[in-house]
Amino acid sequence: MPTLEQIPPRGRAPQAEPVVQPGSGPVAGPGTTPGTDSSPITGPQSGTIVTRTYKLGKIEDSISPFDPRFRGLVLNQLNSPAFSGYYYTGSFYMATGNAIFGKSSSEDAYIWSMDTITPPSGHSAASFVTMALFMVITDGTLKSLFGKPAAETATYEYMKVDIDSNIASSLSRLNAAGAQGYCRLASGSFDTLMMRQKGASDVCTYESPAPRSASLQEWLDQLNGMGLKGSIPLILYGTTPYYVKVNGASTSYYYYAVDEPTGGDENKYLALLNAEGAKGATSYEYVANGGVSPKRIFRIATNCNRWWLC
Repeated sequence: MPTLEQIPPRGRAPQAEPVVQPGSGPVAGPGTTPGTDSSPITGPQSGTIVTRTYKLGKIEDSISPFDPRFRGLVLNQLNSPAFSGYYYTGSFYMATGNAIFGKSSSEDAYIWSMDTITPPSGHSAASFVTMALFMVITDGTLKSLFGKPAAETATYEYMKVDIDSNIASSLSRLNAAGAQGYCRLASGSFDTLMMRQKGASDVCTYESPAPRSASLQEWLDQLNGMGLKGSIPLILYGTTPYYVKVNGASTSYYYYAVDEPTGGDENKYLALLNAEGAKGATSYEYVANGGVSPKRIFRIATNCNRWWLC
């Protein structure tokens, strides 16, 4: 089953550590793959970047993120004047009831809608994209927080693409979809539902350079080798990553790892996000095994004019 989203285990999470909703935070666990570039890449390419800032927002003391009321409380916060222009990062601290919200320098405001995850229906399918997922622990259902920048007028079409253990066949199907403009992932939790923007000229190419292994450095080497040529990881099937590149785009991506604050201190994590966000970086992945101390991988997108890829 292909997925870039991980559903937290059923039951309450430890009070000290942040709970990350599926589909909204970085993928948990290490990603490692043989390097694809012989020359070390030590920094982002020159060009325009988008910076980000983060702040805490109170949801409710001691509430579980799997409580059926939780998603409504998050939505209320996003719709409040104090959080205009912010999005929910998926990080929530049960010990304090605080969640972390982020704001991009390229977006002033968002419009939000809650809907079922797959398939989306009504106006959510037509003009919104999935920004976060919420599980209700009592019935195992998922709801999606759909959002879009307030100035965005795009509408979308959807198509399911089958991904299986045959990499060549899967790539063939993905590239056939990419040639038709299906360059975005609408849902990867239960199937691979791809989306394209109506009327857009985007076409894209998919690649899968190598499976993931256990070395943090090899994973960074692959991410940076692919990122240098404008490819970004979109789908993970088992240990097989699939990258997508919008043809003709000048975007490049740079990845690096920093030490992860330990002990579940929300203020230390918030400070880390803001320090890296000022550099134009967003959190990509948390790495907690593979023989290394806890790390967080950040990504800087340069010359990115498609907000959904930045």
